[in-house]
Amino acid sequence: MSYRKAFKRNVGRGASRYCCSKDNNHDEIAKAAEQLCWTVFDTHKLPHFLDMIWIKAGQNIYIEVKNPDANGKVNPQQQETIDRLESAGAIVEVVEDVDDVIIISQRKYE
Repeated sequence: MSYRKAFKRNVGRGASRYCCSKDNNHDEIAKAAEQLCWTVFDTHKLPHFLDMIWIKAGQNIYIEVKNPDANGKVNPQQQETIDRLESAGAIVEVVEDVDDVIIISQRKYE
């Protein structure tokens, strides 16, 4: 089944009231990451997945963007995805602003 059909089927069934929304600061954060040499894959439209994947120098980081003005907490489905990714050894970060992007870019992950 194609992504488009699966997406329409899941959303059409009311997959989640949170599904596929884009925070107001999403584009600003993506642009900041790209300016810091991350390759950014925008995945916010994928049902039950996080907003972005950043890749630089062989390092993959899964990103959930939250709007700081809206009490940015992850919802239960996002938390389940985060838990599954982290249990598989993935790095996951929740980002609220450009300062978070800078901190992540300076962090050393193992």
